[in-house]
Amino acid sequence: MTRQDRAPTAPYSEPLLPQLDIKNPYYTDLHHNLRAYVRNYVESSIAPYAQEWEAAGQVPEPVRRRHCELGFGIIHPLTTIEDAAGLFLPNNIPREKWDTWCSLIVADELIRTGYVGVIWGLGGGNNIGCPPIARFGTKEQRQRWLPKVAKGDIRFCLGITEPDGLLCSHRMMDVVVY
Repeated sequence: MTRQDRAPTAPYSEPLLPQLDIKNPYYTDLHHNLRAYVRNYVESSIAPYAQEWEAAGQVPEPVRRRHCELGFGIIHPLTTIEDAAGLFLPNNIPREKWDTWCSLIVADELIRTGYVGVIWGLGGGNNIGCPPIARFGTKEQRQRWLPKVAKGDIRFCLGITEPDGLLCSHRMMDVVVY
């Protein structure tokens, strides 16, 4: 069960579960196939360019758009097909079979690049800003925002307004472009 086909892309970045010599009772063929699909996508379309994009401070827009077309921009928890703009989930996994393990697998494989800026550039802020809308938003709010996020037309981010809070937000700098 231990993976030995390729070396990790960054030191200590290999996800732990696939390295264990024990069978994960929660993983099905769906999970193993999803990991293979996402790993292939990352190793062929992201990892070879990640250092360049990290240095540039930006993921090229066509790359980000393609990432969304492949279903990686769909926000979880899953709501309706309309909220996902009619897009399919990565590897065409049926919506009713997508679970927390699927989300963990996608995160594991993306993080293997070792470049967090690239992951955030692909849509990491959406994973913080959009779940409250998906879970608690009205139908109108979900329809207004989630399909556009899924397609890559808009992005969400983390906005912090607590300069005296426990976070180091008072040292953060960002640029907003409209």
